[in-house]
Amino acid sequence: MANERRHVEQLETIMDRLAESVLELSDDDTLNEASETGVDAQKEADCTRAVPCFETRCISATRVGGTRPAS
Repeated sequence: MANERRHVEQLETIMDRLAESVLELSDDDTLNEASETGVDAQKEADCTRAVPCFETRCISATRVGGTRPAS
């Protein structure tokens, strides 16, 4: 149980730092970076939006002793 909590805390820290680094970029910087790598920016945005929702449900369920939602 302690390992799982530590894992959840590590995921929260990673997500927080990622969000902070993205917030520091301008929209143009973000779009330029996406186009340089050849990815579809809209598909990446849709995928990225889906991740926090799933992680939030997992983290919330873990905090209250519930079960994780099915992926």
